Amino acid sequence: MMKTLIAFVFVLFWGAAGQAHFIVDSQNREIHVLESGADDTRVILRFPLTLAYANELSQRAPNAEFTAPFMQQELVRGRPYYRLDNIGNGVGFAQFLLRDYRFSINGNPLTPEHIEFAVLDTHGDGEKPVQPAGGLVASLDLLARHASNPPEHPYISDVLVVVSFTLKNAAANDPLKIDLLAAPFPIPEGTVFETRITDHRDDTPKLLTQAGATMEPVTLTGSTLASFVHFVKQGVVHILMGFDHVLFVLCLVVAAAASLRRLAWAVTGFTLGHSVTLAAGVFGFVPQGAWFIPLVELLVAASILLMGVLILARRSGQQGFWLALAIGLLHGFGFSFMLSGMLDGAGSALIAALAGFNIGVELGQLAIVIAVVIILWLASLVSGFVHTTLRYGIAAAACVIAVTMMVERYDILRASFEQTEPL
Repeated sequence: MMKTLIAFVFVLFWGAAGQAHFIVDSQNREIHVLESGADDTRVILRFPLTLAYANELSQRAPNAEFTAPFMQQELVRGRPYYRLDNIGNGVGFAQFLLRDYRFSINGNPLTPEHIEFAVLDTHGDGEKPVQPAGGLVASLDLLARHASNPPEHPYISDVLVVVSFTLKNAAANDPLKIDLLAAPFPIPEGTVFETRITDHRDDTPKLLTQAGATMEPVTLTGSTLASFVHFVKQGVVHILMGFDHVLFVLCLVVAAAASLRRLAWAVTGFTLGHSVTLAAGVFGFVPQGAWFIPLVELLVAASILLMGVLILARRSGQQGFWLALAIGLLHGFGFSFMLSGMLDGAGSALIAALAGFNIGVELGQLAIVIAVVIILWLASLVSGFVHTTLRYGIAAAACVIAVTMMVERYDILRASFEQTEPL
C-alpha cells in the first residue's frame, strides 16, 4: 500500500513537469470590453486563427480532404498544410472572424460596426517564433502595428488575429451577453486553450476565464462583488493547478509537521513572502528582461529541491520562518506572472483584484496544508515506519521532479538571453 501511495504522488507531479507558467498566450482567446463614448461599447477580440475554423474542424471526417474559407492547401512530403489565402479587402474575412460571436443586451442582438483586424504570423521569419504578451495593452499594440501590414500566406496554425469593433447603444451599465456559437472540435494533444473575458467599462474591471476552445454564454453585469469572488476563485485554482507551488507546500508541511508551532511559523513566512512579491510583480516593480520569468521559474524548482534534500538529510528542522519567507518571495513572483496578464489595464481596481487573488491563494494553500497534516497524522496512527516512509518518499519524489524541472527551465533561461525584447 505504501509503495502504491508513493508511486501515485510521484506520477501525479511528474506528469505535470515542464508546464508551469509557460502557457503560450497566443493560444488564449481574449475578449476585452471597453466603454466607447456615452452609449457605445468597444470590443477587442483576440484569438488564434485555428479557432475560427471550429465548425469546419468539427465536421471533418478522418483522412478526408479539408476545405474551408480563406484557406489554401499545400502538400509537404505528402502531408497537407494549410495557409491563409485571398482575404481580399478584408470585409468578408472580418465577417468570417466574427461569425461565431453573438452580442446582445436583454435579448436584443447587437451588430458589430467599425470593424478592424490585424493578422500576426507568430512563426515570424521561421527562425525565431514570436510569443506575444497577453492583455489589453499588448492586443491594442498588435492591432496598431499589424492592421495595415498582413503577412503573405502564413500557415493558419501560426496566425494570431486581433479584431476591434464597436457595439452601438451598449452603455457601460448594460448587461452585455456574449455567446460563442462555434461547434466543439478535437484539440491536438498538448495544446491548451483558455478564454479570458475582461470588462473594462468602469473602474473595477471584471474578469472571467473558461478553459477549453469553446466557452459557455457569459453576461457581464458589472457586479463588483462577483469580480472580487472571481479573483478569489482564480487564486485558489492557480495554486491548486500550479504543481510546483503545490509540491513546495507539500514539502514545507512534511518538513515541519512534527511541530505544529514550527509549521505555523513556516506557513506564515511563506505567506508573507509570496504576498510581497505578488504585489511587486503585479505593480511592475520587477526586471522586464526576457530572462526574469525563466530565472524565477528555475529558482522555484531549486526551492523544491532544497526542501526535499533537507527532509532526506534529516535537517528539515533547521528550516523555519526565515527560510520559508525567502522562498515565498520567489513563489510570489511566480503567482504574479499569471495575474499580471489578467489585470492588464485594471487601473484603480488593481488593489481589490490583487487582494481577492491573494486571499484565494491563501485558501488554496490552507487546504493543502490541512490535507497533508491529516494524511501524515493518519499514517502515524498506522505505524512510525509508515509515517517515516511516507515523508521520505514524498521528499525523494520531490527531489527527482525538481531536478527534471530545473533542467527544462535552465534550457528556457538560456534561450531567453537570446531574446532582444521582453517576452
